[in-house]
Amino acid sequence: MKFSFQIIDENDNAPVIKIERRSLFQPDGKLPEDAPIGSAIASVTVTDRDSGSNGKVDVELSSNSQDFSLKKVFNQYVIQVQRPLNLDMRSQYKLQIVARDQGSPMLQSNKSLRIELADSNRNAPKFEKLFYTIKVSDDVKAGTIVTTLTATDADKGTNAQLSYKLVRLADLHNVSITQSDNWFIIDALRGSIRLDTKLWCDFTPSFLITAEVQDHGRKPKRSRCTVNLTVTCSKHRYEFHVFEGAPPGTKVGNFGTDLNIPEKKLWVNLIQDQGSFLIVDNSTRELKLAKELDREENSFHLIKGFVTDGTVMSPVEVFIRVLDTNDNVPRFVGINGEISVNIPTNARPGYRVWKVVAKDPDEGRNGEISYSIINSNGENAFTIDREQGHILILKNLTKRSYVVTIRAADNGVKPRQRLVRMKVYLDDTLILPTVSIFTTDSKVAAGVDARGSNKGTFSNKELIIVIVLCTFCGLLIVLLIAVVVFKYKRRTAANKRASYHEAEISREDALKASKKMYKEATTNMSKKDEELNHTKCKNGRAPPLPKKGSLGSATPVAEASLAKAEHKNPNTSYMGSEYVGTDCDTDSGREDVVQFSPYTTHGPAQKKAHDLRAGTFSSPHHAQPPYTPPRKHGDSPSSSLPQKHNVRKPSLVKIPGVTHSATDL
Repeated sequence: MKFSFQIIDENDNAPVIKIERRSLFQPDGKLPEDAPIGSAIASVTVTDRDSGSNGKVDVELSSNSQDFSLKKVFNQYVIQVQRPLNLDMRSQYKLQIVARDQGSPMLQSNKSLRIELADSNRNAPKFEKLFYTIKVSDDVKAGTIVTTLTATDADKGTNAQLSYKLVRLADLHNVSITQSDNWFIIDALRGSIRLDTKLWCDFTPSFLITAEVQDHGRKPKRSRCTVNLTVTCSKHRYEFHVFEGAPPGTKVGNFGTDLNIPEKKLWVNLIQDQGSFLIVDNSTRELKLAKELDREENSFHLIKGFVTDGTVMSPVEVFIRVLDTNDNVPRFVGINGEISVNIPTNARPGYRVWKVVAKDPDEGRNGEISYSIINSNGENAFTIDREQGHILILKNLTKRSYVVTIRAADNGVKPRQRLVRMKVYLDDTLILPTVSIFTTDSKVAAGVDARGSNKGTFSNKELIIVIVLCTFCGLLIVLLIAVVVFKYKRRTAANKRASYHEAEISREDALKASKKMYKEATTNMSKKDEELNHTKCKNGRAPPLPKKGSLGSATPVAEASLAKAEHKNPNTSYMGSEYVGTDCDTDSGREDVVQFSPYTTHGPAQKKAHDLRAGTFSSPHHAQPPYTPPRKHGDSPSSSLPQKHNVRKPSLVKIPGVTHSATDL
């Protein structure tokens, strides 16, 4: 008997959803907004472990079904773009995938897919300029950056990433150059253009370069610009060096890649007027010696030539510097054969016997000379300055003659030397005036040559410094003394001037003094008028008027009264009275009026007052005063005062205790 069992599946497993993005997404995880309609952006795989109807699954897109759709392709589903996407309308989506089985009870699973839209590369990159003009000198080396192009893109992300390249290169006649990389190279990321070869203004005067930039969008966009590059001429000079004595065929230099221009073959010709000593190998572009060179004969050579392609020539210069080798031996100056020197018998250590000078025409250390003594009769009786060549006595001499061998050697790597012998004789006829000896441990510390030195009297630097300082101090002291004397004289002169200053008085005291002088003046004039009026005229006529000469002879009464007043008070000055006519009718209208103001200071007026007292005063010639009617006898003295139009002569009035300048108003 057989039994059969059937296992009934219970719907205990829910569907499992797995979503995988397609390559349409960018590396940053964004979906371009310009994704074409119907393009699959993701794959959806659904599995259910149950069997039968429990394992049958229905899948649907529960959200955003207007823009995206879910389509079954074989055993999986794909999410497709159903209509155009627009980043301006919506920047991101959240798609909800729902899977339901057909079991009982029905189980379902949900899975979401987040989508963010990316820029659809709307903008093309742009150069800062559409046309660039640059100039490049033809002396720049290969590898030099001649210009840098700059472009920008308004997009974002990979759509704004740019790359540069050269798309066309043309020459002066706008003829395209196929191998543009042999001339110029552009940096794809930075946009810098650099030279890849030497430029010659005569062979390659200008270029037209067309450059392109493109972005990294899914559908790249491009822009182009043109660069006009002009090559300017410069002086082409090549400098090389070679050691003197180098054998013919020695390599001097190489023109390198300067002659290696694409699509052209160049060679160099040198113009050598004084014999050909350089050879140019145009196959290897090397410069070689044709003969030996001597630096002492000519330390450098400047040769002119030209570079040509067979049609055009470009001038060049080649400068050759000849380096020194130690090929010369030092030579003593002014010495032919041996040296013979006589020195006093009483010469002591420190005495300068002689000075040798040697020259070497070599250069640098090869021309520097060092002196030494290699033999002096087996005794170290003499020493020599290594640099200056001064030969000094090192210790007391015991022989009548010495033979000293002197060596002059250069400081080259392999020194070269020359020897000379000096015979020294002690002469009894020579007398040494003064000798300063300073010795320490049998070595000369310092010495003074009695016969003088080539450097002059002041060979000691310290002594020269002391003399200069003393001279400066002396000049400073003399200058200080001169300043003190000048200030003293100036102060003395100022004190003398101050002693002549007159005392100052107040304005009130000056007014009082002036009133007092005016009162005394009017009183004197009144007395004088009375004396004149009592004088009788002879025959009814008035006495003749004084002439315009001396005042003393015309007015004896006034002179007498002045003298009398001076005798009474010698410290008092006199004020000149006014002299007017008498009461007589005849010529009474003519009068010489002289008035001296009491407000005068030192000066010519004072001298005039003195002349008045001495009777030698003479008034200057002037116009006649206007007619004045005669006065009657008994009139007031004040009537004799002068009118405003009368000419007045100044006089001095002395008041005790008041100086002249005090009355200057």
